[in-house]
Amino acid sequence: MYYSAFAFFAFQIVAKNEHLESAEYAIVIFFDFRQVKISNDGVLLTKLGPNEESTYKVEMPIPNDKEVHELQAVYVFDPYKSILREEVTAPFVFGSVRAGIQALKKNHK
Repeated sequence: MYYSAFAFFAFQIVAKNEHLESAEYAIVIFFDFRQVKISNDGVLLTKLGPNEESTYKVEMPIPNDKEVHELQAVYVFDPYKSILREEVTAPFVFGSVRAGIQALKKNHK
């Protein structure tokens, strides 16, 4: 059997703009309460039109151990606009449901 230090976990992020105007979003992924890089910038930036939905494929390394780890996405609306000048769609962030993930070792015959 071959065991590497890391396994790769592939998943999809679905973002939907339920507002009547276009909006920009920054999507940040946390793994065991620490931010992980999901793009060259570490954050997935997207702009969606009214009622538009988009799916993004993500793959990230996770420890290849027996532990259960936690994964969560946080969505920041209008990441480069001012809350003080009321330029943002929503002055708060939303988080996805936290998911427990575990790397399982494959048996090779």
